[in-house]
Amino acid sequence: MNYQEIYDELKALQNRAFNLSKNDKDYVKQLSKDLNIEFVVRGNCKNCYNDQLIILAIHVKKLLLPFENKNCKYEVIGGKNVLIKGRVINEETITDELAEWLIRVFKNHAKYIKLK
Repeated sequence: MNYQEIYDELKALQNRAFNLSKNDKDYVKQLSKDLNIEFVVRGNCKNCYNDQLIILAIHVKKLLLPFENKNCKYEVIGGKNVLIKGRVINEETITDELAEWLIRVFKNHAKYIKLK
């Protein structure tokens, strides 16, 4: 299973987080183990699995970002990480849409991005 499929599965599980089956819970435990993310089920915790689903989804989304941006025709110069008009621009967040927005609204955009 690739990261996109795992992420989609986690999002589906989040929709029914309060009614997880034993198989769903086993999946969360196994995925946590596979991704090397600590998961301790506490005895009286009703939201342990819900919390872990969120942690796993965030982690997998971070793993997805470099692949999503692979086909972007722009790149960030020098690995910069900047906040411009409320938007974070770095190697992980850059997309064609974000770069084109930056070109439209920020006249000094050439300091931060360039065409590949």
